Amino acid sequence: MRFLLVLLIICICSCGTNRRLGLAWEKKVNEVPGVYKGKVKGINDLTNLYTLTINSDGTFIYEIKAFESHPKCSGEWKFVKNDSILCECSKEEDISIVLSNGYMNQRKNFFRVFHNGMLQLEDVLLWKQTD
Repeated sequence: MRFLLVLLIICICSCGTNRRLGLAWEKKVNEVPGVYKGKVKGINDLTNLYTLTINSDGTFIYEIKAFESHPKCSGEWKFVKNDSILCECSKEEDISIVLSNGYMNQRKNFFRVFHNGMLQLEDVLLWKQTD
């Protein structure tokens, strides 16, 4: 009998926790969409500018402005784990873009999500822009 009582208490507590986690997850999903920008010094102290636009419909646009190149891609994003999003670029059909300096070679990017309006991709920090 005690075992059943303990099992019942554990189930009730875990359901409440899952409900709270669900609300926190939903809030996090709603906070992510927006425009994020960052910059990193590249070769010869030239600055590379990064822009990631995340839309609430699950799409994104990611671009890097570097010396003599401007790779850009768009696609769909989704949450992976509790603190990361995966931005996966759509397949590029136009061969002229694939062969140009505007082609994004890295087709899958994992961004770590921080609570202060910041995303991190390897050594690049992108800050959420306010209107």
